[in-house]
Amino acid sequence: MSSVLKVLQINVNRNATTTENVLQLAIELNISILAIQEPWVIQGSSKEYRSTIHSSFTQVFSDNSSLRPRAMFYIVNTIRASLAPNSPKHPDCVIIDLETEFAIQIVNVYNAKHPNDPNSIPIVDSGLDHLLTYSTILLGDFNTHHPWWDPLALKSANADILKDLIENNSLNLLNTPGEGTFYRPHMSHASVLDLTLASNSLSNKIID
Repeated sequence: MSSVLKVLQINVNRNATTTENVLQLAIELNISILAIQEPWVIQGSSKEYRSTIHSSFTQVFSDNSSLRPRAMFYIVNTIRASLAPNSPKHPDCVIIDLETEFAIQIVNVYNAKHPNDPNSIPIVDSGLDHLLTYSTILLGDFNTHHPWWDPLALKSANADILKDLIENNSLNLLNTPGEGTFYRPHMSHASVLDLTLASNSLSNKIID
């Protein structure tokens, strides 16, 4: 297996066509791992969810079929990866183990209340510290503004919870602060909602 793994994370906004386009882009760019937020999904007769099937990729969801999943992975068939034992049974968080020369976990999250659960709270607010290992890449759509990464936006009410998670676990922000990841035509400037964070042990091994 190549020592270089390309990871692409993207929110596809529950759109099947966008999912197909992203899978094609992944093939063209030689992407090994797709971390998807708000995937397009259907539920089969066994009540398990799946998204668009592609012969080059394996889909990985959390072990939770009661609520529509909002985080998933596509993993190219040529690498070895699997659902991690510490991956929570939660629709908005899924963790995979990568079998590389380094012991790496990738944590994919979608951070917002779930519309199908009136009692839900965002996954970061519920606490992720116990899920993070020594060598972790934490990425996803965090839906949270803070001057650390989004200096032009108003600070979100729960932003300090995410900031404390970053500090308490010695995570390094890999985004360029202020470089937008989300834009709509009515917005005066792009906002920074999608973040990638990494443990100290991995930060110097990540190229971009």
